[in-house]
Amino acid sequence: MEWNRDSSMLRYAKSMRETLESRAAKCDEDRKVPDETIADFRSAGLFRMLQPTRHGGLECHPNEFFDVVTELAAACPSSAWVFGVIAVHAFQLALFPDEAQDEVWGKDRDTLVCSSYMPVGKVTPVPGGYRLSGRWGFSSGSDHCTWVLLGAFVPSEIEGRAPEMLTFLLPQSQYRLVDDWHVSGLRGTGSKSVVVDDAFVPAHRTHRMGDGFKCKS
Repeated sequence: MEWNRDSSMLRYAKSMRETLESRAAKCDEDRKVPDETIADFRSAGLFRMLQPTRHGGLECHPNEFFDVVTELAAACPSSAWVFGVIAVHAFQLALFPDEAQDEVWGKDRDTLVCSSYMPVGKVTPVPGGYRLSGRWGFSSGSDHCTWVLLGAFVPSEIEGRAPEMLTFLLPQSQYRLVDDWHVSGLRGTGSKSVVVDDAFVPAHRTHRMGDGFKCKS
């Protein structure tokens, strides 16, 4: 993997400066990134920078991705924040079983995923997966996404062993957003809360954080 210091993605990000600057006030006023900006990023392929090529992604070098985020942030920090957060989820989704990846990208390779990794969910293991409930804060860009990644600790089946942190992948039909993002800084990130009421999450839609750290995903 080579780091392209003058990639088409970076050139596009630079070309967007005036456009993003002109939309910055609306971004803050609406407390979310404008739909037009998300559409522009999608059309340019920015959200696919870290997406696997087998799902239509570009598999760009991480430094190339960081350069694009930095360039966008010079024009509109909120837009850059949302782009960076959402786009990096393609990397984690690629660590999930193929079945989960196909559910998200099988019909639309431009599907976007939001997140809140704080491990506050209540989890009950059941046959075939888990039941999940809870309220998670600070899900940036969630208005523009149709799936979410949520963190929670799962009690160990072995007595005396610490609980294990998992990330749970849920479709929009299993959660709702709460518009509680009223802040002074980065107002345009739309970092709303996510609420889940006793949703069933099949085992293939989970990822063990420990496996990620050990490169065993």
